[in-house]
Amino acid sequence: PGLDPAAGRPFHFTEMPVADHLVIWRRGVQRMLEQNPYAGLLVSMHGAALMRFRLDPSARTPEAERAAVRTFLAEQERLQAALRQGLAMRARYREAVAGARLTANFRLLQLLDALSLLLCCGRSEPQTFTAVPLGEGQRRTEIEFTPDAEGATLTPYPFTRDPASLAVAGRLLPTTPLPDLAALHAAWGQAPERGLTFTLRPGAAGA
Repeated sequence: PGLDPAAGRPFHFTEMPVADHLVIWRRGVQRMLEQNPYAGLLVSMHGAALMRFRLDPSARTPEAERAAVRTFLAEQERLQAALRQGLAMRARYREAVAGARLTANFRLLQLLDALSLLLCCGRSEPQTFTAVPLGEGQRRTEIEFTPDAEGATLTPYPFTRDPASLAVAGRLLPTTPLPDLAALHAAWGQAPERGLTFTLRPGAAGA
């Protein structure tokens, strides 16, 4: 992670400079492509969708950063077009890159990413996920996320496993301010790992 020099602590992901986000997304897309091209396509779409918000007037993104975002989006659009074309020629992926299936899977990735952030960032208020796809057609539903001491309940419940236990590895950094990036990296390397476990269960109407 990068260091917020004013606070002497790692940047929260919502505070990171745009340039850092772009580096991470380019690297993340490439790593996922090396594992699976379809997964790489979905990650590219997800990263582009998130970075596209930076061009919204309400984001007040400086022009230099907006130019970098536009360059990134153009790169990802070319990559996505090439991936869709290539995957459509492979029987295994032909149906998966069709419009309805690809849109549904992309939306599910967005849902799971949002769910992971709510859990890991300790969201304490209920949240409603909208436009959750039901299959591959145009049908959509809403899912109510209600946090509790162990994780959250979801209504309606979307998973086959009940309850669903999710594990995340974290690191416990010192609370004292860090003077520079080298100190952060040293502290990160020495920090003990802590496992975080979240349990998802059906809500009252989702059992």
